[in-house]
Amino acid sequence: MSDTFKKSFSHQEEQSETPERLRKGVDTIIKLFCKEFSLADGGKERITQILEQNPETTFVIAASHLSNLDAPAAVAALGDILDIQITAESVLFEGASPQRALFKLAGKESFTPLSYDRDKHGKHGVFNPEDFTRLATLVKQGKTPWMAVHPFTTEEESNEPGWAVFTWHTKQGL
Repeated sequence: MSDTFKKSFSHQEEQSETPERLRKGVDTIIKLFCKEFSLADGGKERITQILEQNPETTFVIAASHLSNLDAPAAVAALGDILDIQITAESVLFEGASPQRALFKLAGKESFTPLSYDRDKHGKHGVFNPEDFTRLATLVKQGKTPWMAVHPFTTEEESNEPGWAVFTWHTKQGL
């Protein structure tokens, strides 16, 4: 990291990377399921360059979410330059779920719930503008949200893919 970049963020130095607890938890998961993960085509270097030129730049990581490893992979690849905040379905914070083990291992404070309901037909997304207000506050504190860009419901009936990032962009003016 360049000296200019460090000086620009000296007052926020602790907020410039993802918490160590989350990064160690992710490293454990990646080692269990993958040989290696890295960004191609200079992606990390490009993000670093953007931040050096304009330290106030904010990012939203928009993932295809084709597997359950894409959030841990993003943290593994970018956690040392971005303070990643992972969004997750609110129903995963209730009862017993495999994700709760990750929440406990990596620190629940690194995850932000997005509104979902569970009924006799399964889980389904519930659009709640307050979710994005919470995320905007976290971005102002230096966090970089990771969001899945798959359709709003598991039945794919509410919105087109990309709803979350589109809504985030239009609601918050980022």
